[in-house]
Amino acid sequence: MCRRFAFQMPLLLVLAFLGWAICSRIAGTAIGLPLDDAYIFKRYALNLASGLGFSFNPHEPSLGCSSFLWTVLLAGLVKIFGKENYFALAQSAGIFFTAMSIYFMLRLLLDYTSSWLLVFTGAFLAWFSGVTFMNAVSGMENGLFSFLVLFNIYEFQKYESSKTRGALKMGVLSGLAFLTRPEGLYFAVAIGCVLLWQFFRRSRLKFFQLLIFALGFFVLAGPYLWWMHHTFHQFLPYTFLAKIYSSDPSILARAPARKISDGFWFLLSGWHLLIKPWKIVGWILGLFALCGVGYAAVEFFRKQGSAAFALLAGWLFLPFAYGYKFPITPHFGGYYQRYISSVWLVMVLLGLAAIHKIYMGSMPKLGRMGCVRKPLYLLGFILFLIYCWPIARGQVRAGKGVFKAEVELNQSLRKSASDWLNLNTARDAKVLVGYTGLGVVGGETERYVYDIGALINPDFFPCLQGKGARQSGGGRWEDISKYVSARESLRWQDILKYICAKQIDYFVSFASPLGPDPGKSEGFKEVARLGTAGEPASSHEQIRIYRIELKTLCKQFSASQ
Repeated sequence: MCRRFAFQMPLLLVLAFLGWAICSRIAGTAIGLPLDDAYIFKRYALNLASGLGFSFNPHEPSLGCSSFLWTVLLAGLVKIFGKENYFALAQSAGIFFTAMSIYFMLRLLLDYTSSWLLVFTGAFLAWFSGVTFMNAVSGMENGLFSFLVLFNIYEFQKYESSKTRGALKMGVLSGLAFLTRPEGLYFAVAIGCVLLWQFFRRSRLKFFQLLIFALGFFVLAGPYLWWMHHTFHQFLPYTFLAKIYSSDPSILARAPARKISDGFWFLLSGWHLLIKPWKIVGWILGLFALCGVGYAAVEFFRKQGSAAFALLAGWLFLPFAYGYKFPITPHFGGYYQRYISSVWLVMVLLGLAAIHKIYMGSMPKLGRMGCVRKPLYLLGFILFLIYCWPIARGQVRAGKGVFKAEVELNQSLRKSASDWLNLNTARDAKVLVGYTGLGVVGGETERYVYDIGALINPDFFPCLQGKGARQSGGGRWEDISKYVSARESLRWQDILKYICAKQIDYFVSFASPLGPDPGKSEGFKEVARLGTAGEPASSHEQIRIYRIELKTLCKQFSASQ
């Protein structure tokens, strides 16, 4: 047994870190980060590492990034290795934590199936999915969060086998997951409920273990929540609040039945987006993952089996929470379903484990013998590779193209806007970043910045609210461009009032904003047109910078009141 374990861990690590080669090929196509939001993390991390506080604008506390823990981690890396290496640091950290999440996924899969062929299959499906490798190199917190999801489940399984050790460690890990993303609260709630359930069902489980678990969680979560409420008077980062406040009020005031309906719609939509690239294999995997959910429920409630497997199955329903509570657009973060990237790893684990358990439970004794089972698994693995290899290559090829295009947009057009502002505006100028995204334009600009999305200036929230466009006919959401255009037309006057109140000097936007054209407003004078000459064919080809003549704007605005 010891000898068997001795080679298991290195081999699993090799399988988990083989994906570094895929990520390196993709990241090597361009220098930079593909997501505009990743540059928000960069500004926060550099400011924090420089002693300027947890802030976007120096010494002005804000929480406009989606992950507290990821920011702190990046700031530590910058402090050690230097800000000039930021892109490499952010991507390397993302790849490392993604690899570690796959390592724990494979360890759990080996525990559940004892089949190395299924482990190889799991590694292939995990790493060759665009959801995995594209988020690994994005510079965002997805890899860290996936790691904490799988590590929490792995440690809970270890705790189940000992019953006396690990409660404090589980509490700390659940706290770390919560500090990474608010969705990480799932582990504190779910594990706490499981411990309570087991306390009432099994007297040998001491209530003291539940208290230790709670202590481990609140050691990290308590100070964080206190700081959030004391500093920002909120418990959610601005990046979540801004999306909520910018939603149609009728969406936020939905009836419970509508919330449940939207939850199931998001759930099915999220699962479909994850399995779609793998075609028939994805559908088969998704079907068996659902079988795994049923198996986990029966084992936990009827047979008092593995609660860790039930905890794993519960995470598969994360997309439901978005539809029920936060039906915002784009769904799941848009870029490669980054909000639910960890769900793909759980689906792979559940699906493959269910295949093994169903086979072992349905075949006669002869079929379960290694001399029969192993050749069948080998044949299935060969057929799987033959079918999936072209799909995997296609995903990598497409990922390289998307990565290069997104990085070029950030490092050329968006970066040129921040460079122009740094060269042509006064040091004390105030800039309102419009629909270009806050990350590159605001993050690379050495000026005081406001965001039209209210990620760093919560006093802008009232401008995001209002009556807005209503949903038509009781159906699904309207086309997003029409929806947002109507909302922006209604609140443009509030934005102008905000500009006057804050004495903002410049406004930056793509040439085709979703709302009114700023150039048609009095007091807005176009001073720079970057990117495509003339009228752009698409919204991401040209950025326009406007100098705001405050006397003209505020005079006509005051008169219009």
